Amino acid sequence: MKKIFNKNYVSYEIVGGLLTMIIMYGITNNIKSTISVGIVQLFVRPLIYFLREKKWDKVNLNVVEEIKEVESTILTGLPEKTQEKIKRLTYTKRTD
Repeated sequence: MKKIFNKNYVSYEIVGGLLTMIIMYGITNNIKSTISVGIVQLFVRPLIYFLREKKWDKVNLNVVEEIKEVESTILTGLPEKTQEKIKRLTYTKRTD
């Protein structure tokens, strides 16, 4: 499973949490309600995000099979060294 809690996610959660609290305070004008909502969302949003990512990792969109099918038609007729180089470039995973 890929790394879930990266710096972009953490900063997004902080900004989202503060925005939620500002909106909540603007609506209710009650600091206790604002803090309560802020604390609840502090735990609920990451939990929902984690569960969604866990489920999404299990989704198979058959992308690899489609790539292999296209690959066989594109690479036909090319020299073998060129085919291997294209395959390496195509299937190399990016790390963020």
